[in-house]
Amino acid sequence: SGAYQAARFLIEAGHRRIACLTFEIDYSTAHHGELHGVGRRRLDGYKRAFTDAGLPWNDQCLFPTVASAAAGAEAFHRLMALPAPPTAILAVADIIAIGVLQAAVASGLRIPDDLAIIGYDDIPLASWTTPALTTVHQPILEKGEIATQQLLSRIAGEIPADGRGAGWRRAH
Repeated sequence: SGAYQAARFLIEAGHRRIACLTFEIDYSTAHHGELHGVGRRRLDGYKRAFTDAGLPWNDQCLFPTVASAAAGAEAFHRLMALPAPPTAILAVADIIAIGVLQAAVASGLRIPDDLAIIGYDDIPLASWTTPALTTVHQPILEKGEIATQQLLSRIAGEIPADGRGAGWRRAH
């Protein structure tokens, strides 16, 4: 839902040329495999926001990017060289968005007036950028606690390896 809300925020602000910086996997509809994971879920949220707003989704807005600030800066320069550069960028990770933000500011753009940028994760470094990066917060500590509890429950035999059957206990 965080990705959906980020895309919806940009759409409601009037942006129509929105680039999506994805992880280095082919998430386009032309890819014929089942893709799972965080990148897929975030992209699904972006697409759903476009659909709900009555806007067409176009895989041409996808830009696979290495998860680094340097790759974000490189993606910024590629995007700005397009005939119709985006007015907004959704990045699947803050570190990518930070690279975009740094390159945009170094190029003289005013954020968010000239280019809106939204990252994802709310890493501590996001609040140290100038201007501070707009980002989707996710409760990393709480997620870690839940993952640890699930792992301990599996080790104890309380949850089968497939994760189904909450409350299931192995017979001794």
